[in-house]
Amino acid sequence: MEVSPGRDGSGPVVRLRFNYHASDVANEFEDATETCFVRLAARFAAGEIGLDAYMDGVLAHLRRDGPRHKWDVPLEDGIADFMEMDVFAGAVKRWALQPGFVPLEEADINRFKDMAILAWTVSDPGEFDNRCRQTGLDPTSLTPELADLLLVVCYCRRHTALFTHLIKTVPDAPPQTTFDALEQRVLWNTRIDQYTVLAQHSPKAITNSSDEITLWTEILNSHWLHDPIEGPKAQFLLVEIRVTHWDTKETDASAAAGTTKLNAYFAALARRGLCYDLPSAGDFLGSCTSVQQAREFLALFPPEKMLRGGGEPSAYDSGSVIVGIADSRHADGEARLGIMELVLEGIGGLDITQSAEALAEVFMDTKFSSQVDGILKHAAPRAQAKRWARNLRFLTFDDGKSTNTPSARPVSGQCRRCAERVPVPSGHICAAHANVVLTPEKLQDGERKLESYRNPCVHVEDLTRDEGSEGDY
Repeated sequence: MEVSPGRDGSGPVVRLRFNYHASDVANEFEDATETCFVRLAARFAAGEIGLDAYMDGVLAHLRRDGPRHKWDVPLEDGIADFMEMDVFAGAVKRWALQPGFVPLEEADINRFKDMAILAWTVSDPGEFDNRCRQTGLDPTSLTPELADLLLVVCYCRRHTALFTHLIKTVPDAPPQTTFDALEQRVLWNTRIDQYTVLAQHSPKAITNSSDEITLWTEILNSHWLHDPIEGPKAQFLLVEIRVTHWDTKETDASAAAGTTKLNAYFAALARRGLCYDLPSAGDFLGSCTSVQQAREFLALFPPEKMLRGGGEPSAYDSGSVIVGIADSRHADGEARLGIMELVLEGIGGLDITQSAEALAEVFMDTKFSSQVDGILKHAAPRAQAKRWARNLRFLTFDDGKSTNTPSARPVSGQCRRCAERVPVPSGHICAAHANVVLTPEKLQDGERKLESYRNPCVHVEDLTRDEGSEGDY
């Protein structure tokens, strides 16, 4: 539902969104003869009824002798439209229609109603517990279904501290929860998208994204979201929830790169087996303000997991990472150079020529292109030198005896682009010519020392020395 001020100042006007046309929600909304979930939600959003009447009407559907309407039937279009209309009312309707749900006694419903109203109006965990003790309410005595709905109340209201407290207090989760059922479009449209005017139970604010991160950190670390987490839901949790995403209204910086809040969220994602792809990783790496932030991110989400299906990065994937870092407005020149160096060192096979050129052409910005080239000019050779040094311990002489002595030099290969010998192990790229696969030459019989450290593509002094600020942006 969309809520907007009335033209005559008489009160808010509630309309259905265009995408509800001919849906279960629309059919119920247009029926004025019965007050079921949709009508209750609409009247509450319009201010025609208060919280007490709203709770009475919605929760009555869970009561053993509660009202039954012609709309209380299995849904043709699924529960998502109802949750997008009203997350709490949709969650109650979902439980009421579950085949295995056992209707509750009136006394149980009344106790839960008091607890739900308390959670709706109180956000402080200490005050909530004190009020519960004073009124004889006990969250630990709830059925799994009612515990689920109590958490949904806190989620709707964005009562993050109370949610964090209750998710550790209430009984164990049922086999399927409301948080399992929340679809990507519901989450995006009702929680993050700054352009919708959907009626929800908490206002949209600059903290919406960071609040969502806090809430989903707790959900991911609990049993209230079941595996598998995939498809659009995973996309929301990985990308669309992000405070660094360009179209959120997050400005309070409480969940910016490097903060405890965002680090905890990343750890929760990694613990559940979720991983960013390279374009999304580039988006985050471009928001880092230090090399350490980028290093911690890549430790949680290793590059080999970002390459879906294995193989080498495509030009698009490569360019998304490179341009995300080069176009950063968060890191200074030295930090961007360090982050680029870290990425080139850690992610093998990045196409740093064609991808940068292609993306710069898309942006049609020559200054942007030179900015990318300038950073790569310095970062690529330094990253390549580190790679070679790191791989010395894997090199062998022709007799099979390994060596890791400092004097050992990498086996030389041939750069396919410039046809010159370069001192790199198999599978590494030529720092000057980007993503060129090298074929190592066999050492001649009887040769017992490695080729001299010579690189026609990139002079050896360029590989090791810090070139200063030239080319930084």
